[in-house]
Amino acid sequence: MNRRTGSVMKEPQDLTTLIHALNDSNAHARCYATRELGKTGDPQVVTALARMLEDADTCVRVEAVWALAEIGLPALPMLLQALENSDADVRRCAAEALGKLDTDESVPALIQALRDTDRRVRAAAAGALGAIGDPEAVPALIQALEDEYWWTRATAARALGALKARRAVSPLIKALADSVYAVRASAARTLGQLGSSRAVPALIRTLSDTDSDVRESAAHALGELGDPRAIPALIELVVRDENEDVRRAAAGALFAIGQSILAPLAE
Repeated sequence: MNRRTGSVMKEPQDLTTLIHALNDSNAHARCYATRELGKTGDPQVVTALARMLEDADTCVRVEAVWALAEIGLPALPMLLQALENSDADVRRCAAEALGKLDTDESVPALIQALRDTDRRVRAAAAGALGAIGDPEAVPALIQALEDEYWWTRATAARALGALKARRAVSPLIKALADSVYAVRASAARTLGQLGSSRAVPALIRTLSDTDSDVRESAAHALGELGDPRAIPALIELVVRDENEDVRRAAAGALFAIGQSILAPLAE
């Protein structure tokens, strides 16, 4: 059994049959063979799987990416190469796979992918960089907060939170004014994670956002920050907000702030 994947290794004759099936004229057969070879977790099949990245069928090419990801680190060079594939779907899946592989060796290529011509690839690269957590990616992720695609901006905001990138506080405060609510909500949540009191005034203003998800995120963030300056605005939210989730978040934030105030007194 392959300890990394938990899958049962194929016998040599099975591998030979599957590799031969990669040349089948039927795309479904090639796709199946590609998937099954990935499940083996056997580094010996990397070269055969890499060839499928150039298959005529998109589904086969994408399946090849995930099969290589199943192999793990021995397939890293091929996954990095897949980031430069002519097929945007392959590049996107390669970025996602590299995030799951979680190795710093892929960070430079993923930073480059933040400038990909396809917006889905850029978003996937931002997510992967957040998953890997290498601080080398922080400047590029801050720049990605200005990306034209809202999902890339939102993903970059969350990634900066995962990286605990306190130098991103000012750009994230700016992102609280983004035109898309999901970006504003992600920025608010991340500001709470970063723990900087510089974000408190902007987050208090964000409690008046037109979107309930953004108000809820801002309330959660203020609770994490524990700054008593937020108390009046949070009380107002508890009393007057029309959304139950927002009121609950504001009440939780008030409780958290109360605990942070009382904690030193209990020592």
